[in-house]
Amino acid sequence: MRSRCLPLVFGLLVVAACGQTPGPTAPATPGATRAPSASASPTPTVIPTGVVPSAPPAVDEATLTLICRSDYDGGVAPSKLTRWDVCTGILTAGLAALGPRARDVARIEAGLVCEGCTDTVIVGFKDGHLEGAHVYWQGEVAPYAVAPFHAVDASVWPWGYAATFSPPPASSPTLAIHASAEVAALSPLPFCGLDNLATQDRAIRYCFANAVLTGHPAEFVSQEEDLGATFAHIYRFTGSGPVLIYDGIGTAAAADWFRAHGIVYIGKSGWADVDFLEKAD
Repeated sequence: MRSRCLPLVFGLLVVAACGQTPGPTAPATPGATRAPSASASPTPTVIPTGVVPSAPPAVDEATLTLICRSDYDGGVAPSKLTRWDVCTGILTAGLAALGPRARDVARIEAGLVCEGCTDTVIVGFKDGHLEGAHVYWQGEVAPYAVAPFHAVDASVWPWGYAATFSPPPASSPTLAIHASAEVAALSPLPFCGLDNLATQDRAIRYCFANAVLTGHPAEFVSQEEDLGATFAHIYRFTGSGPVLIYDGIGTAAAADWFRAHGIVYIGKSGWADVDFLEKAD
């Protein structure tokens, strides 16, 4: 994981609507659980004039499951149209455009949401239904405009390869550094595995991405040694709400830890990363 503490801001570029083909569909796994369905509604063929958000979101983004989707597969650097800052801008603008209805949101994803979709933001509400909207660049003063939200079919969330998911067994990871009292007290979750930050094991991150997309609890750990220090990054998702990051540096005898909320960055073939979410003052 490349730790980046970036604020959620409005003055960013906008990502184009998805026209990419998602990665191959994984075969269904016995016992897998399918994501909740929602009523379908025809997608408008013409994008109406957008609403420029004029107030902050009516909900704290740190309480939601935040996802950035793109065509990145972990093999090459993301293009400027799928950057982290673009996703955070779309997420914030979409929530702001919902007004008071943002309080009923449970999860939201931005970017290349599904094959052929005209929407760049998909919102999952607490009652299970989904809505989508197109978000586009408006200008420097009021940078984002958000088209009116409309109901979308459950098939757009998640993408086909994550429509079913069987969680791995729950277990507590073995850390290379001393665990704080809070970290030591964490309850075991389905454990996707332990990877090295430099290699970023695709199967481990694919597991975590699918868990987040389908609302299943999961955890994975990434560790590394750099400049004589050992780093441990714990990523946890309890099945709803935010992804939590526990970041530690130290030795087996002593370590410093801090906790943050995260945003999950998921590529089309299941590659995943998690970054820190830091709100602007």
